[in-house]
Amino acid sequence: MSKTTTKSSPEVRERSVRLLFDNEGQHTSRWQAVTLPPAANPV
Repeated sequence: MSKTTTKSSPEVRERSVRLLFDNEGQHTSRWQAVTLPPAANPV
């Protein structure tokens, strides 16, 4: 088994998750919120 490495700091991961949950209601699904390109998903 390979070891998983992270490319971002814990602070960046925490902010990303918080933004996802904060904006979850604007999309029909969590997957859509994650996969939409940034231009289609304004912050």
